[in-house]
Amino acid sequence: MSQSRNRQINRRAVNTEPTSKVETGQRQRKRTPIIIAAVVFALILAIFGAAYYPTYIAPFRHVIIKVDDTNIRMDYFLKRLKLEGGDPVAMLRTLTQEQLVKPGALRYGIEVTTEDITQGLRRIASGGSANETISDTEFRAWLRQTTNDTGFSEKELRDLIATRLMTARLQEYLAERMPTVAEQAHVHAILVATEKEAEQVKARLDAGEDFAALAREVSVDENSGENGGDLGWVIRGILEPQVDYEVWAMSPGNVSDPILYYDPSDPEAMAPVGYYILKVSERSDAREVDEKYLPVLESRLLGDWYSEEWESHEVEWHGLKNGFDSYTNAWIGLQLQKE
Repeated sequence: MSQSRNRQINRRAVNTEPTSKVETGQRQRKRTPIIIAAVVFALILAIFGAAYYPTYIAPFRHVIIKVDDTNIRMDYFLKRLKLEGGDPVAMLRTLTQEQLVKPGALRYGIEVTTEDITQGLRRIASGGSANETISDTEFRAWLRQTTNDTGFSEKELRDLIATRLMTARLQEYLAERMPTVAEQAHVHAILVATEKEAEQVKARLDAGEDFAALAREVSVDENSGENGGDLGWVIRGILEPQVDYEVWAMSPGNVSDPILYYDPSDPEAMAPVGYYILKVSERSDAREVDEKYLPVLESRLLGDWYSEEWESHEVEWHGLKNGFDSYTNAWIGLQLQKE
């Protein structure tokens, strides 16, 4: 009986083994298309990702400005350009200057509080008037709409307002401490219409004629002709660039050659106005500035501060390829056009 049971068990084992192998083969054949499809899908994703990431993601994460340890990415750069307009190079400079203001303002004890920032935003929300008020509900609605329209987060908007407040307070700080003594030159000028007239005037001056008397006779400059060509004491940079350059290149007592003068209101057209002949009678390294020039000095304060501050920081501008080149400029223009 024992042998009979063993034979039955062996027959069952023999009968079930082929069935198990068949089922396993069938299962493997069913899995194969799935595995192949998964591999193909993974390859497609890899190929698509390899093309998609460097084209549609990486450029926007690219660091375009680096100031010390602070990085500014392309996506933020584009948002600022869309908000404020202007050309990319001007925006590079603006964003760099903002990063210089933050540590500089703190160094002078200039701070901006959370309440200052909120009030600044509320002033913008109410149309820019300090006298207009809006409710909290209206302000929150405006804030939501603004973040939706501009793509800025609330944190980015607050940071932008904080930087602008710091910049304004830095300007005030510098103006309060602005020196009113500067290098100056006592300038005289004769303006005539043509090169031939200018050459004749120069020849008469070289022959010994008096500058003031000749200016009263021939100069067409309404501001100084009747005054003998006397422009008074001027600070560096106050005159038109081509005239200013000659003034500060001349030695006192000398008379310049004729200088072609262009219309400063239309520098692109380069429309000639006439010819100047200049004379510097005196020069002073430190003279009290006339009140009419103080606003000019004040307007230069922040720009001069930026120039000095720039030298003490590590500033880098990075393009998408080799520096901020024409390719990067064209790519930025394309992104703006898409909007």
